[in-house]
Amino acid sequence: TIAWKERQIDLTKEYPEPIFLLEFNGVKFFTIGDVIVIKGKPKKGKSHLIIAYIVALLSGEYIGMSRLHKVTKLLYVDCEMHANYTALLTRKIHKAAGIDTKLNSNELIVLNLKADTPTERERIIEEAIQELNPDIVFIDGVKDITRTEPNDQAEGKRIGEELKQWSAKYDCMIAIAIHENKNDSN
Repeated sequence: TIAWKERQIDLTKEYPEPIFLLEFNGVKFFTIGDVIVIKGKPKKGKSHLIIAYIVALLSGEYIGMSRLHKVTKLLYVDCEMHANYTALLTRKIHKAAGIDTKLNSNELIVLNLKADTPTERERIIEEAIQELNPDIVFIDGVKDITRTEPNDQAEGKRIGEELKQWSAKYDCMIAIAIHENKNDSN
């Protein structure tokens, strides 16, 4: 068990700055070890925003975003769409990043988990993170790894805690796409 003293901030020590991966208009963002939430209403462009981030990370620059730190591996996990659509999105990423659209990339690994149960999706994602050691993991459709009702707060908390543990344990950034409820006004 971990004692509280092991977590105490010691001002006699130097703590490293977080590694920022992207910059837009002078603002740095995306840091290794964090969990990032991309939230929006269904069909409002969350997947396309993720694609833009991936292209910038792979190619070095895209639509005003600049890569600050070279990434060696990205893992994109699609839990919602048909495998054909996931393949089309992957080809779009390859084309925009200047990567051959008929070959797999060693820098971008794409999984389609639509056919799997939530429990299997969770296991597969962690197994892929362990084996691939990606710098960044994008999970499109995080609600699809919930084992209960997607709006269950306890289940949301469990998944959030698990994602934080994965990002710390495997030293990667995890970005998740979350749908707002259609009746949310914010």
